[in-house]
Formats: sequence, structure tokens, C-alpha cells
Amino acid sequence: MAGPPWAPLIYREAAEVVEGSFGLRLAPVMLPERAAFHHSTALGQTAKEFDHGGKAADEIAALWSWTRGQLGMSAREPVHTLAPAG
Repeated sequence: MAGPPWAPLIYREAAEVVEGSFGLRLAPVMLPERAAFHHSTALGQTAKEFDHGGKAADEIAALWSWTRGQLGMSAREPVHTLAPAG
């Protein structure tokens, strides 16, 4: 969900709908709409590459940390990616 960073009520209400209606557990990290996400995508970069110390980079790092925990991955475990099609 993308929305303004100053609207926590929007996120709380959306979480209640998703969790209540679908029984899904949501990540505790919200990714509000930030200029860094738009700018980094336009440049083919991640938010961390675009603005290493910015809020968007911190939010992505927090989401990745939570995701690793849910998957039982350690912080040192490498991420395996698919080779580019070609």
C-alpha cells in the first residue's frame, strides 16, 4: 500500500481490513510513498543505493530484516537471485 507518510490511520484501517477479512498477518513495517522510491526506480536503483541514509532505505532495511526473520534466515545468509534471462 502506498500512501502519505503522515497518514497512519490509513495504514491502520487497511491493516484491519486485510487481517480481518482475509486472515492474513501483515508485516509490522509500512512503506509509505516516498520520493526516494520514485527517484531510485527511475534511475534503476534501490532506495538504499539512491539515498543510503534516507527514510526509504531504513524502511526497506526494516522490512527485509522482518522478512528474513519470518523465513528463518540469518543476516549472514546470502540471497540467491535468478540469473538474467538472455
